[in-house]
Amino acid sequence: MKLNRLRIGHHTWIECPWLGVVFGFLLLLFGGTVAVLVSDASTREMLLGGVTISLIALCGIACRGSYRLLHSFTTLGALGMVVEYRSHIRPRSSFRELRLDGVPGAYSRVSLDESVKKLSCYTYVEEIAQLLSARWHSALIIGAGGGAVPRFLSRLGNPLSVDVIEICPSVVDVARSYFLAGKHIRFVVGDGRDLVALKECYSLGNYDFIFVNAFRGEQVCEFVLTDSYQRDVLGLTANGGLVLLNLGHVRPAAEKHPATKSAVVSLPAHCLDFKDGNETVRALSRSDSVLAQVASTRKRRPWLR
Repeated sequence: MKLNRLRIGHHTWIECPWLGVVFGFLLLLFGGTVAVLVSDASTREMLLGGVTISLIALCGIACRGSYRLLHSFTTLGALGMVVEYRSHIRPRSSFRELRLDGVPGAYSRVSLDESVKKLSCYTYVEEIAQLLSARWHSALIIGAGGGAVPRFLSRLGNPLSVDVIEICPSVVDVARSYFLAGKHIRFVVGDGRDLVALKECYSLGNYDFIFVNAFRGEQVCEFVLTDSYQRDVLGLTANGGLVLLNLGHVRPAAEKHPATKSAVVSLPAHCLDFKDGNETVRALSRSDSVLAQVASTRKRRPWLR
């Protein structure tokens, strides 16, 4: 049996299909030893009953599914891992995810079942894309991550040309090999903050949809919060185009860094901010009708403006 040693955050876990059985056996051995040493019969029966129930529960957890470490790599000084979960009970619940050291939970996740189109994260991208994508012909993603958003966009009903800008070559390799294999997506290795230079080199521009998801660990890159960058990225859109910026936890960041507070709270024209979980998302468009359609999803989440 192959055990996979996964370092998540500051902890090390060993995950395998029968991990619950191993823990259950050790728990049963420990409980039985203690029960033998206990002289009271009723206490002994309660102890053995509790150990037996724990053993059954752990075996059930082990039979549900198993994790497997597919690949590990280094990106911008942090350890990254591609992890796959296979459910033995519900195969449609199987997924593959990207994890980064120091970032709690999954950095990005996609379903292994091609018939499952719903994203496990970035649900606001999914909802808005399904509402507006009939008019889209091209999209740009700044910050590849695990490729969840490019993967989703490439699977929409209408043909959509998708470009991805990513600063780290190792992340591009991981996205191509483990999350976007077989997808016709163009990758540009470069710094997403220098849109003017990238536009000249790669003929970027006139996109119907742009998603900016530039992070360093858990923190959004500071250039994303500036008005000048947001104007530049809006300038890459076609008429009626839409920009979504994942601003992360901008409120705590503004409090810790007063110098960026004005950039965080400023709202340029043709802008809507909304909350998705603990993150703030900004929608930009030169078309008021497009923003009105985006705002129609406000019933499902609180809007800041």
